[in-house]
Amino acid sequence: MKAIELLLAFAERVPDEVKLDRILPYLMDMLGEEQTEPVRIYALRAVTQLLELVQTITAQNAYVFTEYILPRIRMHVIAPRKNQSSALRATYASCLASLATTALRFLDMMQALRLGGNALAGDQENSNNSHLSFAALAHLYDNNRADLMSYFEEHTASLLEDTETSVRRAFLGSIAPLCYALGSAKASDVVLTHLNTYLNDKDWQLKCAFFETIVGVATYVGGAPLEEYILPLMVQAMTDPEETVVERVLRSFSTIAQLGLFQRSTLWELTDIVARFTMHPNSCIREAATFFIASAARFLSVADRHGIVFPLIRVYLKTLPPELEELSLLDALKKPLPRLVFDYAILWAQKAEKGSFWKAAQIQHTFTFGSGQHILHNAAGMDLGPRALNRIPQNEEDHAWLEKLRAAGMSTDDEFKLVALREFIIRVAHRRAQELAVNEQPNYGGIIKLSDIGIRPQLVFFEKDEDAYRENAIAHRDIETQRKTIAEALQDAREDRLSANPGHLKLPKPLYGADGDSGTSTPVAAIDVPMPTGLRSPPPGQQIASSVDSRPSIKSEHKHNLQRKGSAISLIGGGKAKAETGTTAENAIGRVETSSSNRENLPRKTATIAVQAESQRRSSSHPRVRPSHNYRGNDPTVLRLLDAMYLEKYPVDLIELGPLVTRRQNKPIKRVNGQAANTPWKPGGNLVAMLSEHVGSVNRLAVAPDHTFFITGSDDGTVKIWDTQRLERNVTTRSRQTHKQGDGVKVTSLTFIEDTHCFVSAGTDGSVHIVRVDYQLKEDGAHGSSGRYGRLRIVREYYFVDGEYVTWCEHFRDDHKSILMLSTSKCRVIALELRTMDVLYELRNPVTHGVPLCFCVDKKRHWLVVGTTHGVLDLWDLRFKMRLKAYAFSGGAPVYRLSLIPTPRPKSRQLKIAVAGGTGQPEITVWDIERLTCTNVYRTGTAMGKEVNRAYKLTELDEEKSAGILSRFAVLPRSAQGTTSMTGGPNSSIRAIATGLSAWEGSEGAKYHFLLSVGPDWKVRFWDTSRPETSTVVSGIEVDEGRPSYTVSTPSPELQVVSEHLNPASASGVGIEPGTPSSKKERRSRSSVISMQAQVLLRTHLDTIMDVAFLEMPYGMVVSADRAGVVYVFS
Repeated sequence: MKAIELLLAFAERVPDEVKLDRILPYLMDMLGEEQTEPVRIYALRAVTQLLELVQTITAQNAYVFTEYILPRIRMHVIAPRKNQSSALRATYASCLASLATTALRFLDMMQALRLGGNALAGDQENSNNSHLSFAALAHLYDNNRADLMSYFEEHTASLLEDTETSVRRAFLGSIAPLCYALGSAKASDVVLTHLNTYLNDKDWQLKCAFFETIVGVATYVGGAPLEEYILPLMVQAMTDPEETVVERVLRSFSTIAQLGLFQRSTLWELTDIVARFTMHPNSCIREAATFFIASAARFLSVADRHGIVFPLIRVYLKTLPPELEELSLLDALKKPLPRLVFDYAILWAQKAEKGSFWKAAQIQHTFTFGSGQHILHNAAGMDLGPRALNRIPQNEEDHAWLEKLRAAGMSTDDEFKLVALREFIIRVAHRRAQELAVNEQPNYGGIIKLSDIGIRPQLVFFEKDEDAYRENAIAHRDIETQRKTIAEALQDAREDRLSANPGHLKLPKPLYGADGDSGTSTPVAAIDVPMPTGLRSPPPGQQIASSVDSRPSIKSEHKHNLQRKGSAISLIGGGKAKAETGTTAENAIGRVETSSSNRENLPRKTATIAVQAESQRRSSSHPRVRPSHNYRGNDPTVLRLLDAMYLEKYPVDLIELGPLVTRRQNKPIKRVNGQAANTPWKPGGNLVAMLSEHVGSVNRLAVAPDHTFFITGSDDGTVKIWDTQRLERNVTTRSRQTHKQGDGVKVTSLTFIEDTHCFVSAGTDGSVHIVRVDYQLKEDGAHGSSGRYGRLRIVREYYFVDGEYVTWCEHFRDDHKSILMLSTSKCRVIALELRTMDVLYELRNPVTHGVPLCFCVDKKRHWLVVGTTHGVLDLWDLRFKMRLKAYAFSGGAPVYRLSLIPTPRPKSRQLKIAVAGGTGQPEITVWDIERLTCTNVYRTGTAMGKEVNRAYKLTELDEEKSAGILSRFAVLPRSAQGTTSMTGGPNSSIRAIATGLSAWEGSEGAKYHFLLSVGPDWKVRFWDTSRPETSTVVSGIEVDEGRPSYTVSTPSPELQVVSEHLNPASASGVGIEPGTPSSKKERRSRSSVISMQAQVLLRTHLDTIMDVAFLEMPYGMVVSADRAGVVYVFS
């Protein structure tokens, strides 16, 4: 192959005669079947390039194509006896057009030589072209051209009919120049007759290549063959199941229309067919259809545009554009048919049995060009309208499917779009069913079963042993960190030489008596020394044997001429390490040098001992670990594969994050007395504990999966752990452990690692700490069980830079991965893999939507909803890592909290989320994710103004342009500003919510969910979703305030509103204590009022409540934390 390149380089510098006489034969010889496939491909390309370089020919080379090149190509490429190569044929298919063009150029040069009176080598002997007439020369030229074209016709037909798709796809690139070479008649007979069969192939890429090429063919063959052969097949191809093929068909139509090859009536007919694709859910198809309409309108008169084109497309437009330009049409188009509705319609067409809706579409001939069905008064665009669906006959089966489509999102405005695409949908459904039936047939051609050749799979079981995993992990880490430095690599190489040639070892030279003294010598000891600090430490139990080569002189007055060699450590750094001392309990092995006369018998014995010591040390450097599987083979590749799989798939959480804990499975919630009641749980509002260790605002609460303890994160930079068991036996205000996030750092987010006692804390400095809580539940004699806490350990760390920090975090496990989702202050959502601390993927939320404050992930880990400071909800698909929709609240207030609504039934498909914030009012809104409709509203009594009775709808931001989004959030509404009020004023949105499921004894599995909400009005509320009228205020009722009442209203069939009504103070003495009986109606004394006010100060929050949580252990309790740093626990 290098020689071929060299020949081509020489060909650029030599005359044309030398190219054909000296270089071409070598290249043609490399096409032989004895050559390898890459060489033959390279040679064929080189032949094509070489012939393109030839500008003049001699009489001897006039027939080089017909007598030399084409016959050998046919023998070695088109029809070889052996070694058939599809790659070689594909290469020839791509080179055929260039060879045909070059051959015609050679033919013209042959004719020029004849006209000049030269006799060609291939002409008849002793013929003198100077005596031939012009007609005879022309006849001779025609004969030579016919002979030449016969070869190309044969090769073209062979390549067109090739069984390999790659060959035909490569050949399509040569079609247009080849049509010019063959002529119009031959192009229609040879090329078009075979080319049309490509549309019946299953390979959609071949079809796309066909439509890219057909424009050049249509340009050459003209209008009649275009409408007779090509156009009907292209119209039928518009119903291909592959949407990319449909888009390429429309692009080809647009290009041909721009060239003016369509007749006027053809443009009308195609416009009616193509216009319906502007309602297709595929954006590329819509854009291509719009481009064709704009291209077709260029060659139509003004009367045709307004009298014919506009009536055909008016039903698909919101407004009529002034001109039929592409951009104007795209802006004026109506919304397309939703993708989910389109897919359901295809499924309906496939499963329809007795329905009448699709029967009429099966007898239509919209996609049969020239069938006479496209007369203007029968055009589909003129028959469509608001009641187009009602004019189609339907039965009960059709009504049932239409209800499914409406449930999937089809509105009244989408009905005519379904009718417009009806015939397209039924054809696509039938073709998909046919392809599916063909693909279901098993095809085992070329597949060898391992059982047929005696190979049986071996089942390998892994051991789930913590000790074995720890040993394997340590050994794997040691192997990975070996040979990290140059010094270690040189030491290993020196040891390899010592082990390979033990007889060539030499003893160290005597250190004393270097001047030739042959008397007694000072002994030199070889001892085991510890590894110095700074180098890689050996595994436990491994000793490094080091031979001391030099020691300082004992006698200071003795002088030496020491020859020092360059140390390998000098390659790493020039700094001198500090001397270290150490002790070891191992026995020291010494060696004493004898006199020079007795040294002859010493080296071999000493060398053998040294080699044994070195081999023992080297074998210990690769410690043998306990086998983690039952594979007993010796294949190193299989062993490495199994070890890698073991380390990858083993639940590392059991080692580093602690044991898995059993979460509470929604059991009946116990009361204060420890007994489960036969009624749903409801907090009584009794103060259990007041925890006031924090000196800053408490921003987040998080409860352990088994509810044995909970944690609080504060602006003072600490995370404190509070034991729930102690709340049952005695009221304690001391935390069990404290984690320091950093100096001057505020804790912004907390969450627990799923089913463990490890928690994640994030701070404003960009730090993310994963902290393990060593919690053990031990029996405490007569006092029952108590929790023991070990020292907190940071097992993982992650840091953001450039001022970025985490605003919210959640953890889940998915497909053997431990994923930590983090939203940041720079509008990013990052998925962090806790095993390796690598970023799996990153979602970039639009900056114009605001900073993410919170998010929630569904239970199947399919989607994620982000709430921002501008009141925007962004819906992301976690499977495809793409943002689906963005919706904004009309209030534009920050979305403080999102929470999944727990479903009472495990298999329920209801997907609802509770939203705190967004509306700017003190209320909770519950939204159906699938339909994005509000289903429930829980409104506090402090809601004020006309906003109370407004419609709860979200605005889809994807429909707005970027300028509209920026202007929307340029000035925040009053509800999003920083002022607070206890009476429903600005920024009175609820700050936090907590959801829970409750069951009771005798309920027979029946469960209900409830909500806890807190906000700037200093109150903690309990919302009963099954019995809204029993909702209550847990904490925060003033002395002069009566207990509120709750009513239910239904403004619409899909919306339920639970409203709280404040009751004025009464003389009955209803106070903050729930259940206080009505007594005297006399006026209270001043001392009693002061006493009750003091009780209010001690039992309620005195600042904005930032978070709330629900505890099930040891009994049902509500935990709330405020901006003053105080945490209250109510039962």
